[in-house]
Amino acid sequence: MRFFSKVFFSILILAFGAGFFVFLYRSERVGKLPAIILGRDYLKYANYKYKFSLEYPKELKTESFLEKDGSEIILFKSDDLVNSPKVGFQIFIIPFTGDGILTKERILRDLPNVFIEDFKPILLGTLTNKQQEAFLFWSRDPVLGKTREVWFTRGEYLYEITTYEHLDSWLAKILSTWRFE
Repeated sequence: MRFFSKVFFSILILAFGAGFFVFLYRSERVGKLPAIILGRDYLKYANYKYKFSLEYPKELKTESFLEKDGSEIILFKSDDLVNSPKVGFQIFIIPFTGDGILTKERILRDLPNVFIEDFKPILLGTLTNKQQEAFLFWSRDPVLGKTREVWFTRGEYLYEITTYEHLDSWLAKILSTWRFE
């Protein structure tokens, strides 16, 4: 009987240790830090899994969702849905295969029903010393209406950043702080 008690106790200790490790890993995956570039009304979001950071308004809440296909959705949204129902943006990250080159033609080939208007290249992170080439365009969503889109590839991932039409310049300010670590 003592042997089984020791084995059970050992398994319990190992399970606790594994759970603690998972907790530490998940808590280190995303960090909320004081903003450096945009000031005290902003926080710095750092994603250690994808190795990027950006600054965002501190009144926004962040959430992330892992999907079965390996994609991840990171939401930055207002907690006050009554007074600020259309304030926020999302980052959709999905594994990107093929030649790794993102073009308007490639987007339309892969997603033939997507609406693309005023497609042009830009640089993210204009206020940081590490810039990322991206594409900026207008699109349409059945629920959101006209949206501002910023898409780019990095490594083996495609990043799709989306916000409401009226938040175009607001999103530009946020994305000026984007940085890959």
